[in-house]
Amino acid sequence: MCLDVVENPMFVGDCEHFLCAECMKGVYGCPFMCDIQFQPKNPSPGFLRPYNALKLKCNLCEDWKGSLGNLSTHHKTDCSSSFTLCPHRGCQQKRTRSNMNTIHSQLCSQRLLPCSHCGKEFTFEKIKKHFKSCEEYPTKCPNHGCSSVVPRKQLFTHQSLECLSSTVSCEWSEFGCSHKATRKDMKNHHMDSTAKHLQCVKNVLEKILAMLPQDQVKRVLTDLKSESSPQQPEEQASLSSLSPSPSSLTTPSTASEGLEINVPDITDEELFQQLPLQHNKLKKLDLTDCAKLTDSSITKIAQNCTQLRVLNLAGCKQVTDSSVTQIANNCKRLQMLGLGGCSQITDTSVTQITTNCKQLSELYLWGCTQITEKAFTQMPQNLKKLSLSECTQISDNAIAQLSNK
Repeated sequence: MCLDVVENPMFVGDCEHFLCAECMKGVYGCPFMCDIQFQPKNPSPGFLRPYNALKLKCNLCEDWKGSLGNLSTHHKTDCSSSFTLCPHRGCQQKRTRSNMNTIHSQLCSQRLLPCSHCGKEFTFEKIKKHFKSCEEYPTKCPNHGCSSVVPRKQLFTHQSLECLSSTVSCEWSEFGCSHKATRKDMKNHHMDSTAKHLQCVKNVLEKILAMLPQDQVKRVLTDLKSESSPQQPEEQASLSSLSPSPSSLTTPSTASEGLEINVPDITDEELFQQLPLQHNKLKKLDLTDCAKLTDSSITKIAQNCTQLRVLNLAGCKQVTDSSVTQIANNCKRLQMLGLGGCSQITDTSVTQITTNCKQLSELYLWGCTQITEKAFTQMPQNLKKLSLSECTQISDNAIAQLSNK
């Protein structure tokens, strides 16, 4: 028997001694040694009404005062000293209600906590294990010399396509070049090994031609010569004098549609003595690593080549907001823009690019150390690739938010 205040009383028998209904389950006769037949029964309403109206204090917390009929409800709902089961699923511990609300609920190993990276909920004892596999968990690139931190699910893509410290094979490996270097150093290898790569291609072609009958070889060479369309004299003269080294200038089949100029020492004056700006149909222009070009030449390109779809200025270190803003205002049909290594540009010009160039699908800004996440308040709908490696002013959380846009 509990020896507490009798709640939900039941008569033991005709002697009318009574016990709690819960305590009645553990006795088999009147505890007061009455010589009667043990026959539990419910009291009459006439007994319960005055009994339940008795006034008393709570026998557990001693703070509550009320009628005996409400004592049971008080114990179940708001008594600070009554024992209650932990509400967290899987926890079977019982504590007093005051302890449960102030201490146990905050320390329970089964309490649910949201992952601060992916938002999913896990119990306290499992969330640390989840961090080891969470796809959104910020993960530092393991490559030596790379300080980039990306979500775990993007680490493979970062290492495969963007990380400048990743070891990659030469683009000419399928032709026999076995050189491997970091992505950062591979550009120098391409510039220094042009003759080697041409020799590799020559060796492959010689092996292919050796496997074919001579008459078939002659027929293929004749067809190739007939298919190649000669340039117009004026265009040919103009393009051939663009740089001191003919191997540094590559032109597609239609000279007015695309130019690739990789001459590190070319200046604004040398460029515009030969560049055919009157050709407004120019759609592709690659000025990678032309480090001596300034805003003057880039501004003229933006104002005259308004049909550009692809423009690569990676490594043009003297380019500033002034010329990039001109690109945004005049070359609105751009689909790819490379500004990697242009460390002088800021949010001002990048915002103009993302706002005006609606068709932009690729934007490369690696190494632009002055830009912040404020430059990307408005993003082109078609943008599929955005490179922000080594942009030290952009936080990891901002990069994660941009990847979800």
